[in-house]
Amino acid sequence: MLKLPSYRYEELKKIVVDTFVKTDVRCIPINGFEIAAKLGVAICAYSALAAEKRAEARKIDPDGFVLYNDGQWFIFYEDVANYRRINNTIMHEIWHVVLDHRETSEVGEAEAKFCAKYSMAPPVLIHKYKIITADEIVNAFDVSYQAAVIALDYYKKWLRYGENDYTDYEEVLFDMIELGEQSALREVISMK
Repeated sequence: MLKLPSYRYEELKKIVVDTFVKTDVRCIPINGFEIAAKLGVAICAYSALAAEKRAEARKIDPDGFVLYNDGQWFIFYEDVANYRRINNTIMHEIWHVVLDHRETSEVGEAEAKFCAKYSMAPPVLIHKYKIITADEIVNAFDVSYQAAVIALDYYKKWLRYGENDYTDYEEVLFDMIELGEQSALREVISMK
């Protein structure tokens, strides 16, 4: 995957938090459908398409893609996948919308992929709730185990470089997001 300059990662993290503020995201796990609706993005499942169009959509991307047409953004997604994969796909496509990626590019893909990773399990929230295992990340953020492992690795890097000196956007995120109603996670946190 393409590595972006360090300053761009910082810009992207701030954009994620600004988008959360704009769409009034207040709890984890993050719901891509809710954010898309608040941004005015139309969402269409592959299964809602006619057979020929569904086949074309799957050729474009087996998981999902974004399309800008006549002043409106559309996210198309494969709805036979599990919820965690679908939500990750929706979040990935949302960042193409927010970043106004109207054409496919390697930079655009790297930016959307990073934003999806960061937005689904931000390191500052992993830290806030003292989550220390991939299984706890799965439960707290409702992401796949693979995504949780990646988030945990990113969190460990974040600890080395930023734990004691929150950025302005991290402080905003830290203060605005609360734990959702997932009883399994509440139980894990209450045992600590």
